Amino acid sequence: MRAIKRPLCAALAAVLLAYTPGAGTYEALAQTFKAPAPATRGSIFTAGAAARVQPLSGAMNLGPLPGAGLRLDSALALPGSPSAFVRPALIPASAQTEAAPSARALALPPAEQARSLTPAKAHAAAAVQGSPAAGPALESLADEIARGREAPEGRGIEAPLEAAFSGAGKRRTDDSTTPRVSRLDTWIDRDIERWSPSSTGLLPAEARFERPGPGLPSPQASDQSPRAGPREALRQIGRTLREMMFGDPAFTEATRPYRRQTRWARGVLIAKGSLGTILSFSFGAFIDAALAHAGALALGWFGGLIALTALRVILWKINWVQIERIKVRMRTDFRVKLFGHLQRLPASYAGRGDPAEYSMRLFQDVGRITVKNLEIPLAFPQLLIQLATASAFAFSTSWQLALAIFASIPIVAIMSWRYGNNVARQQEHVAALQADLVRAGEELLASSRVSRADGAEGESKSRYARSTERYENIWIDVAKLDSTYATVRDFLQTIFSELLVLGAGLASFIFLGTPSVGQVMALRGYAGDLRGAATGIFDQYNGSKSAEGGMRRVIELFNAPEAAPDKPGAKEVSGSEVSFQGVSYAIPGKGRILNGIDLSLRPKERLLVLSGDDLARRAMVDLLLRLDSPIGGTVRVGGTDVAELQRASLVGRTSLVHGQALTLPGTLRENLLFGIAGPIPDEKLLEALRAAGAMSLLDMSRMPQGLDTPLGTDGAVLDAEERQRLALARVVLKDPTLLVAEDIGKGLETGRSRLLGRTFEALSKGKTTLVFSELPERGESYDKIAVIEGGIVAEIGTHAELMALGGRYTRLVEAYRASAAASAQP
Repeated sequence: MRAIKRPLCAALAAVLLAYTPGAGTYEALAQTFKAPAPATRGSIFTAGAAARVQPLSGAMNLGPLPGAGLRLDSALALPGSPSAFVRPALIPASAQTEAAPSARALALPPAEQARSLTPAKAHAAAAVQGSPAAGPALESLADEIARGREAPEGRGIEAPLEAAFSGAGKRRTDDSTTPRVSRLDTWIDRDIERWSPSSTGLLPAEARFERPGPGLPSPQASDQSPRAGPREALRQIGRTLREMMFGDPAFTEATRPYRRQTRWARGVLIAKGSLGTILSFSFGAFIDAALAHAGALALGWFGGLIALTALRVILWKINWVQIERIKVRMRTDFRVKLFGHLQRLPASYAGRGDPAEYSMRLFQDVGRITVKNLEIPLAFPQLLIQLATASAFAFSTSWQLALAIFASIPIVAIMSWRYGNNVARQQEHVAALQADLVRAGEELLASSRVSRADGAEGESKSRYARSTERYENIWIDVAKLDSTYATVRDFLQTIFSELLVLGAGLASFIFLGTPSVGQVMALRGYAGDLRGAATGIFDQYNGSKSAEGGMRRVIELFNAPEAAPDKPGAKEVSGSEVSFQGVSYAIPGKGRILNGIDLSLRPKERLLVLSGDDLARRAMVDLLLRLDSPIGGTVRVGGTDVAELQRASLVGRTSLVHGQALTLPGTLRENLLFGIAGPIPDEKLLEALRAAGAMSLLDMSRMPQGLDTPLGTDGAVLDAEERQRLALARVVLKDPTLLVAEDIGKGLETGRSRLLGRTFEALSKGKTTLVFSELPERGESYDKIAVIEGGIVAEIGTHAELMALGGRYTRLVEAYRASAAASAQP
């Protein structure tokens, strides 16, 4: 027995490793880092070894890295390049030691770093950090990256680390130089740590991955790739089974509110699965009783069949509705929580996506969480009980035929394992391409006017067609996988469970007199139950693998640190003076936006901040309203650092008017009261509209239902000026002490912009006012003007002082006046 055990274990391990994604070290790294097309296995090993990703301490004959070693902190897409590459930013192991110039060069912004990374610098950085053994290997990595800059477009591969290392993934954290507080909802805070070891020492993976094109090969196992051991494979099987039974441990707290309902639903499903086997037994007994001419007994079994069938149908009907209600509630709760979390992500979050991508996460990925943490844990116990019950009945009837039935299960298991891994990889591509398709449609439709003016309608249509074709082609690949798997599976199971049972069973009855005809028919039913249970288990496994991609993306987003919450003992705002004291701010991948801003504003003063950099203007607003945190310096309101203030008090005393003000789905009244505590009488709402100059919104021909008129596609559509005046009406209702405007008048012609500016000026009297703009419109009406250039205050003073200076502000005013005069000419 011992002689057979070892080969059997080896064979089992070989099967599991052959169909388990990411079991090999090379696959783990290829999926972890965004590898360029020419990158060899050696360079990827090197990156992993430098990052101390286990189990790579001895990979490529590097030997164990001494001390803290090197840390690979990011996988950036190099700007201006058609493909994405690994960027090794080598950070000193100790924050107190000064890095060598070569190490500092490797931590430059991406564009400069792309020019700075050389084999010599990589070797020097490794030596400085006390890891000379890694130096030659890092030289090889630098060479690979240098060659990778010429990589053809569309050859990247991407998949998170935890897919290969079974939960030992990296947790995205914010820049270590930026103070952040990661505040996840309490229901997900505890168990999420399974995905984020506290000792990673990694800075944020500032990755913008290239989307895989159609037919892009996924990372496959290589014959020369080192494999994880059998123990790791068995641990993966154990983890998968636990997750299929109880859901993902990371979402234990998230699913707690639904446990009572799910226990009931699971119990009903188990009863329904057992009833199927009992029905098969009853059917066989009925046939035997009828053939034996035992009328009363046959009638009794027939009545039992009807009662059991009716009970099964009723249970399924009631339970199906209950399960759907739980699923709807869970999806809704998850989407609302994730939406709220996405709203609170700071602008400096490295993984920030666009609205199309986030909408995809909210719609599809949250649905996959429900699949993995509700649907599969509900169905899996039922299928196991059904498998066990049917097996017991089958073996008690005829163990020879039961073994014949079971002969097909290992074959289908291997097929299902391989199919599930392929589908999991394809689903990653499907989600990425679907987001790209939505994004392409939005961008091309938004630029349709320009395309038509340029005569490029055909080109826009062709681009959208290419995006659609890429998305549909990946679905064709998925359909091919589905059809091949389902066809072969059903063929094998039909042969083993239908033809074999009926043929062999009836032949045995004819020649040996056993089993009876009724038992053969019951065995046919048991075979169907076994087939359904085995197929269901494999399908649930495939569904679990398919849902993993969405799970990882959602967990990554939930792990993203929100803007810092209120500190204990936070104060209320007690004044309206504003100051920026040495404020610096950076966005990953874009470098520093602010470099030591110093500004101050006394109560009731009006300050115009001019900057041609959209990011700089937005950053100052975000920091003032504590939507993000600076990497240096302080922002004060009322003499207190905004980090020490209650954010509710801060935003309660502040109004933000944006040039791209939007209307929300709902009525005019609901838009007016958005963010304002009510109720407010209709008379005050109408007065606010008049004060904001929104006379068109008082026109009954446009607003036939008055304040209850719907806005948007289903009602009145407002133009850019009306939307901004509606925002000004909210300012009147809120009556803040601090008024902030960003790009007010944007998108309007000069005359209408000036009229809107006069209305804003009238409403801002007596309030501390900060206006952030690109244009020096009505600069003479402000108490002070500051010009921001290169992230610093280049000029500051009154309109007269800056015009007399003849510097940047003067040139801006002259250019603006010339533009206004040119546009005023017929």
